[in-house]
Amino acid sequence: MAAGHRLVVVPGLPVAQDGDRFVLTRKFIAGVEEYQRRWPGPLQVVMEPTHLAGNNLDNVAVSKDELPFELIVLPYVETEMERVLRGAALAMLTVHYRQTHLAEVCARLDVPCTTWLSIPYARGSRSSAWSPPILCGWFARRSGR
Repeated sequence: MAAGHRLVVVPGLPVAQDGDRFVLTRKFIAGVEEYQRRWPGPLQVVMEPTHLAGNNLDNVAVSKDELPFELIVLPYVETEMERVLRGAALAMLTVHYRQTHLAEVCARLDVPCTTWLSIPYARGSRSSAWSPPILCGWFARRSGR
């Protein structure tokens, strides 16, 4: 795997494990497949483990071998995430309380990071409008902000 071309996706969605199978939603898998279709290199998804699967209507239990992307399951603690993020071309983070420290980790490793945030939705609007991606700490450090 060419580390310099690797996209690391870090969703706020945790993953439950049932034996050698992981409970994800079909919508999540389809979304990651779309990222993968548009990204020119390898893609990794890092998800935190949980004991309970969500009650989504489109849950599906899959093995890692069935997934069209690499799934890494580990807590979002700094030392664990540092190993995964090191050398990535881009980290796509989520605005989530369990990930607030990851922009700093990316900045320290010189890995650009981004997140998608719907500003109108975050302010309480039910609008489906979205904002452009927000670059995290790496951009701020590079631009002297």
